[in-house]
Amino acid sequence: MIQPSLPVSIKRFLNMVANFFDAHTAALFIAKDDGQYLELVACHSLSRHMVPSCNVKPGQGLIGWIAKENRPLHVTRFTKFTNTLGIYTKNVGIKAFLGAPLPESKGVLMVDSKSQWAFPEKQERILLDCAAVAADLWQNFLNERKYELLKRWTELQCRFPGSFGKALKELLDMFGLHEGFCARLDPKLNSYEVKGAVLDRELVALRPLQFRQDAGLAGWIFKHKRNIVLKQFRADKKRSFFIWPEEPFEAGPTVIGIYTSDNRGTEYAWIMSGSGHKLPEDILGDFIESISSRLGELSARID
Repeated sequence: MIQPSLPVSIKRFLNMVANFFDAHTAALFIAKDDGQYLELVACHSLSRHMVPSCNVKPGQGLIGWIAKENRPLHVTRFTKFTNTLGIYTKNVGIKAFLGAPLPESKGVLMVDSKSQWAFPEKQERILLDCAAVAADLWQNFLNERKYELLKRWTELQCRFPGSFGKALKELLDMFGLHEGFCARLDPKLNSYEVKGAVLDRELVALRPLQFRQDAGLAGWIFKHKRNIVLKQFRADKKRSFFIWPEEPFEAGPTVIGIYTSDNRGTEYAWIMSGSGHKLPEDILGDFIESISSRLGELSARID
């Protein structure tokens, strides 16, 4: 998915690449999930037929080939239907394609052309240099976002609310989500209690408050004692839900679950949901890990 919050530096860089290569499209793909797939995160294109969300597996098509082989690729006299590239919804008449891998298999930078049947040999070398710059710009973007989040998290710790509901609202705002709840496990009663809940960014009181220890997604988090990030969660009244089948939560598609415990051994699950989140996925998991233990300590202060 093309990132809506990209810095101006990356947008200007792709604009410059497109102009230098006289490209119809210049596009940046970034490797995700330890290289399991490549995601189109930014592009500059003259086409009205760009795919808004494009993921490519290593080895799939020209872009996937570059990622798998970690080598540049130049296709002259491109005669195939250009929708095979994966970035167009229809054939747009591309004549040439040029792509280069980012260093350390971090992604692929590509350009194509409707005005020439081949790119000059010198431009092949230049695109490799551009790919290295793109990798640096992307890493700088991630570092800046991580710094902003850690700064906000530090500020939140200094004024951490005195109730679970208000604390949950602050966390939801930080992640860019709009609903969720916090639960505390009671192993003696084989159950957990909902300590605070938010629906559509407003505090609500759930009834009942006590649920079986293994109920719903919260039960899974307590059982496995781990954080979870789901990008395509779909509520299913029979199989997948947060707490119980008739719950009021919309549940998804983005779900973040944070497992925490305090120094007394009391366990908590913070589950948040919404249509999307503010964090680049590249840093989301690491950020959640970095705050989970401290969140457990702060939870104990409220209890």
